[in-house]
Amino acid sequence: MNPLKVLLLGIFVGSIQLALVLPAFAAYRVYHYGILDTVALSIVLVLVLATFTPLFTSKWSDKLIALTTSGAAEHCPFTVVHEDEEALKPGTAYVFGFEPHSALPIGIPTTFSSVSPLVPKAVRGSVYGMASSVCFIVPFVRHLWWWLGLRPASRSLIDRMLSNRISVVICPGGVRECLTMEPGLETVYLRKRQGFVRMALKHGAPLVPVFAIGQSKTYSWRRPPGVNWISRKFQAVPLLIWGAFGTPIPHRSPVKVVIGKPIQVPKMAEPSPEEVDHYLQIFISELSALFERHNQTSKTQLRVL
Repeated sequence: MNPLKVLLLGIFVGSIQLALVLPAFAAYRVYHYGILDTVALSIVLVLVLATFTPLFTSKWSDKLIALTTSGAAEHCPFTVVHEDEEALKPGTAYVFGFEPHSALPIGIPTTFSSVSPLVPKAVRGSVYGMASSVCFIVPFVRHLWWWLGLRPASRSLIDRMLSNRISVVICPGGVRECLTMEPGLETVYLRKRQGFVRMALKHGAPLVPVFAIGQSKTYSWRRPPGVNWISRKFQAVPLLIWGAFGTPIPHRSPVKVVIGKPIQVPKMAEPSPEEVDHYLQIFISELSALFERHNQTSKTQLRVL
């Protein structure tokens, strides 16, 4: 495998670590050498530029992400299994419900980035993954996430995308799964997650269950004390994450991304709670069945909360 691709895999976690380490190092320099320390001022300037430079994409950023996603596909490796690829029709907006979140859901950009070799052909160029809005105010992370084809998970943006026949990939369990996941279990937090189903019903967008079997093993993690308070305040969980040999490069652990059959839903401007719950239960049932059908070589169990 191309060594450059291997190194680029570290940007998933490396950007997060850089955003944490640089401010701490700048504070250290100020404490020991004063507020006019050249190194500290240089770091602050870099952080300000990384935080406030407008988000953009370009040919070179597309090349960077193409190398990264193809590298992930080869390194772990990733495989994509369609239960019925022909059921996905171009020009139709879908709500892909991607599970589990794991320590880091690298399966979303690896599978659904527009420049990824794995993206389903029916939605190539018309699908975006949705990520916590806080990611788009963090220096370095915000640009990387944007280049990866991720967008802030706001209701208004999702509503606008679906109205324009653009598909979205949502991890419904999100932050809550990070607080409840355990080693050796595939944890999905869905029973109280009705928002993505309500949005699908509002637009009549089919729900598509997606399960990334083995993704939970791509990164090791620990939850530091106080994460519950932080998650409530910032909608993010500051996990300690590391990959192979303690680096930001993910472990070489096979990931099978299984894309299920679309669940057709009616278009309903104001679905009732009972109607939303009905389709949520169908989604949970289909996702669970998807896992059971394709989790043939692993002893990992599924836990639905």
